[in-house]
Amino acid sequence: MPEAMTSTGRLPRVSAVMATRNRAHLLPRAIDSVLSQSLADLELVVVSDASTDDTAAVLQTYTENDPRVRPVLLDVPHGAPGARNAGIAAARGEFTALLDDDAEWLPGKLDAQLEAIASADRACVGYCDFVRVGLDGSIARFGSPAAAGQDAWRVLLSRTFIDTSCLVVRTNVLHSIGGFDDKLPRLQDWDLAIRLAREVRFAYVPTVLVRSYESAGSISSSPDRLIAASHRMIGKLEATGATAADIAALHRALAHALMTADAFAEGRRLLVRALKLDRFSPAGAAMLISSAFGAGLYRRINSARLTIMSRNAAG
Repeated sequence: MPEAMTSTGRLPRVSAVMATRNRAHLLPRAIDSVLSQSLADLELVVVSDASTDDTAAVLQTYTENDPRVRPVLLDVPHGAPGARNAGIAAARGEFTALLDDDAEWLPGKLDAQLEAIASADRACVGYCDFVRVGLDGSIARFGSPAAAGQDAWRVLLSRTFIDTSCLVVRTNVLHSIGGFDDKLPRLQDWDLAIRLAREVRFAYVPTVLVRSYESAGSISSSPDRLIAASHRMIGKLEATGATAADIAALHRALAHALMTADAFAEGRRLLVRALKLDRFSPAGAAMLISSAFGAGLYRRINSARLTIMSRNAAG
């Protein structure tokens, strides 16, 4: 694929990378949010993962009017992580900014994140707050300053709060860690953030710069995929020689993800394992108690907690 130059004849500073499959109706919102950024020194690599709908036609309308848009059309499906990796491989920018097709960047996102990375000591990754718009129109805000420091890795072992569309990463760093794990059936963004945090520092912008929209096509109905992903993530962490406390933290976080999905029993099993690894953990004991009364109550407690957190963040 030829190198995409900016209007100044240089390679772009930022490569926005988006993967999509058969969701042509979502593309204009996402693409327009990239092309309208105040930072013009960019390219947009859109990977069509063997789409059979109007995706190619939609992309053609953009390439005819803006040379910054670079389609990558895959002949066979690679899956979301594989398609993203194809986009990362095609990226020519110093930084790669990831974007899901069901999300949009708010104005000034890239400028704010690049400034934060430049201002932070040795930071190679930028992230920000985001809001998720539910199918019912509900809005929840997410983000955390905790991962901006040197302990980002341990923070991310205990919970996930970084959406794929929030990440701006030095491209060479993405290459060095191997991009997304294409063997993970779920949780690829969380896994990527954990591996990045183990290697480099994060810079945080405490502002909502991304709006993510829940859509029917983005919701997995298979608890088996979530269970398989959880066990793979645990195995990968164990292979690094992490401490029992760190492994227990990931067990608890994944247990929570499972118990709030349709895999409550497996989540409880992971929680019991976490307590065996770190028996004096107050967080583990609290989770075990709150889950003792069944999935329904646990999920209602979690829903109330998220509502309070979102209101506090918005305030």
